[in-house]
Amino acid sequence: HFQRVAAGAVDLAQHAGLLLLTCPGCEAIAEGEAIRFDARAGTVTRADGTPLPCQPIPGFLLDMVDAGGLLPQLQQRFASRSSA
Repeated sequence: HFQRVAAGAVDLAQHAGLLLLTCPGCEAIAEGEAIRFDARAGTVTRADGTPLPCQPIPGFLLDMVDAGGLLPQLQQRFASRSSA
């Protein structure tokens, strides 16, 4: 089920380490359809192989998600600085 979200919700999701994806054409994806998502490439591929280009996710957000969210990312950053 696809819907619009408020900008504040986007910020909260990103700080929690969740990606929100903007993908024109996503309405064509059937509920329960298996898809493949490549965050770094910014593509969703439908079960039939049809690619759906998405708005790129900035690298700093992908790094934040990889760290587990904003707080873990900051903790890792400060820990690496204090040990250097």
